[in-house]
Amino acid sequence: MSPPLRHRGFSLIELMTVIGIIAILIALLMPAMVRARAAAQSLVCQSNLRQIHQAALTRSIEHRGYVQVAGLTNGIADPSPLTLDDPEEKRYAYYDDEGVRRPAPLQAALAPYLGNRNVRTDSAANLLADIDQGAVRKVFTCPAQPEPQPGIMIAGGAWRAPMVPTSYAYNEGVLGFEFPSTRRLRGNLTKATPSAEVILMTDGLPRSELADGYIAWFPTPSGRCTLADAYTNANGTYAAGVASQFDPFRHHYRMNVVFADGHVETLTINPKDLQRGLLLPE
Repeated sequence: MSPPLRHRGFSLIELMTVIGIIAILIALLMPAMVRARAAAQSLVCQSNLRQIHQAALTRSIEHRGYVQVAGLTNGIADPSPLTLDDPEEKRYAYYDDEGVRRPAPLQAALAPYLGNRNVRTDSAANLLADIDQGAVRKVFTCPAQPEPQPGIMIAGGAWRAPMVPTSYAYNEGVLGFEFPSTRRLRGNLTKATPSAEVILMTDGLPRSELADGYIAWFPTPSGRCTLADAYTNANGTYAAGVASQFDPFRHHYRMNVVFADGHVETLTINPKDLQRGLLLPE
């Protein structure tokens, strides 16, 4: 009779060799996987900005060209439908703030156009709770920043709207209201011309040097500036923003930008690549 077959197992050296090969393959694949993940997050971020613009455009068509007022209402210490020249509430969205009608944050104004038609406007607490969930929260959150930082969308005098979480900063030159200045369009998207050059929103962080943390690029005294002005003039010479509003780590020193005409670009966070208009030409 033949002797029984004996099954030979792997030796320690063979096992170590296989493990080493697997480790090398993982090391080679990891950078590619990281890059692929970052590219996918950037694409979703760009899609968010397009959706925000589409919602803004649709709202403007239904509200006489107006998206929503946002930013510091300089010259209007007590913003309300009457003081914002909107007594019939046909331009902007409002909510009840302890018995006073106040302009709502941008997210609340765009919520019905982003699939959330159940935002309560009877109090600041209910409004904030409703826009901080569902489709609105998702669209205003960059996937590379899973926990967006809360910032102020609109304020006037001593009054402040509730702080809302967002991954994106807006151009106050387009959405801002100031009387009697003409350097802010009061939320009228149709006047943002040339629309292919005027930035509407970007990846951004709240302004760290302000306690309230505004999430807006501010207009300049001259009415003109670029993202590069904001990046290189952190001392406020141009008052267009500060370098702390840029988030270099979110997309690896790149940022997504949507322009007033709806097209999206990815810009390198470098002054020479940020020469695009935040505000309207004079």
